[in-house]
Amino acid sequence: MKFLKKIFIFLYTFFIMVPIFSQNFEIIKEEWENISCYGKKDGKITVFADYGNIPYTYSLQQPNIGIVGPYVSGNIFQELDVGRYIINVKDHNGIVITSSVFEMENPTRDTIAIDLSMNDTVVCPGNSLRITAKITNESGFDGPYYCTINGVQKTLPFYVSPKISPTNYLITAEKKDKCFTGKANLNIKFLPYPEVSLDSKGIEHPYEGCAPFTLYLQDTVKDGRGKRTYKWDFDEPELDDKTVSPRFIFKTKGSYPYKLSVKSGDGCVKEIFDTIRVFPNVEAKFKTSKSELSYLNPIVFFENNSKAYDSCYWTFGDDEMYYDTISVSYIENEQIDTVIINGQTEFVTSIVTDTIYEIDTVDMTSNLIEPHHNYEFAKPGTNYYAKLIVANRFSCKDSFVRKISFFDQYSFYIPNVFNVNSKIPENAVFIPKGNGIDENNFRMLIFNRWGEKVFETNNLNYPWNGRINGGDFGETASYTWLIIYKDKNGTEFRRTGNVILLH
Repeated sequence: MKFLKKIFIFLYTFFIMVPIFSQNFEIIKEEWENISCYGKKDGKITVFADYGNIPYTYSLQQPNIGIVGPYVSGNIFQELDVGRYIINVKDHNGIVITSSVFEMENPTRDTIAIDLSMNDTVVCPGNSLRITAKITNESGFDGPYYCTINGVQKTLPFYVSPKISPTNYLITAEKKDKCFTGKANLNIKFLPYPEVSLDSKGIEHPYEGCAPFTLYLQDTVKDGRGKRTYKWDFDEPELDDKTVSPRFIFKTKGSYPYKLSVKSGDGCVKEIFDTIRVFPNVEAKFKTSKSELSYLNPIVFFENNSKAYDSCYWTFGDDEMYYDTISVSYIENEQIDTVIINGQTEFVTSIVTDTIYEIDTVDMTSNLIEPHHNYEFAKPGTNYYAKLIVANRFSCKDSFVRKISFFDQYSFYIPNVFNVNSKIPENAVFIPKGNGIDENNFRMLIFNRWGEKVFETNNLNYPWNGRINGGDFGETASYTWLIIYKDKNGTEFRRTGNVILLH
């Protein structure tokens, strides 16, 4: 009995209950999305069925063109083009139900226009370019739009600072659904800084000098970018300038920072920041113990009255008298000290007659603060100019000059002894020295103790060398001399005296 009961329940379910469920099989929900943008194939249909004998299968049909697709397990149909669609749903019992008709249509064709607006298409270093745009479309949609610049989403207006030239920018604008896109290209030219090369007329950079410091500056670059303009800004407004070749005078010591703005003809500005340093100057000044010299009193003392200096350098104006002049008539088989002959160093070891030697004996410069100088070789009737150069640690210099006159004063001097074997040429001969003696009216005679003449000369530069009438040396003894001469005023003098000859 139990077995028969189970068979009855199975037959009842299969022949009576299943047809009841299939008769209620229906589509309970439909969803569809039309094509989003003109020309796209992105339509979508979704159907939901129930109360049938599962599993369900689905078929896409285009009745207007007679296309019926195969049954598939999925209930979603995508990437649909323009057209009319219905969905057939079949359950496990083969019962088929049909959806509503779905009409896929192209949206209205629309175009987005981008009207770029910017302050310029040329940008200089350090500057930004403002990019903005007016976006319109045929349908009158007024946004919002999504904008990108070179693929990066941006919000307009947008600022760019290119560093190379040329730089291209692609600007796009899209509706929120990305259905309509507008594009615009922008080419921006990047200009470099104007090149600047300042010529300071011999003053090396950094610009430094001693007060009062005068500085000339001129830009020597010509780059074909149009007429340049210049603006020099100092902390002291009176120094500001706008000329191409300014001339600045800095009267006092200090640091003078400035900014130079050079604007090229195409509008790019280069700024140069620098500082001009001005050092304290020195003042050279001195006094002399006398302004007129004589042969008998040729020494001058110098009093230094300079200010703010660290070092001194003196010259005394008698450089042309750097050599002392002597006459040597005989030197026997011995080497004397080094002598300067016509500017050349030489040694004398043999007989030399009537030769003029110039011996370097005087230092004509000094680094002392207050030196004195002997104008022993000065020429009568000549003006000499003593010069002092002072400097400080910044190499600032100043100089001061005074005239010293050497007037012609008559003098006469003659030694009373000489040694023919002396290594000093002046001490080995006998001749008077003096000033104002007329060399063309001079006569000197030498006599021995018996009154015999042993030497005579009419040449003031030809001394007696101790030889008796040009022969052997005289004996050690006292000799009498007679000198007859005139001074340069024509006055005649007769002088006599004694000189001792030594060996």
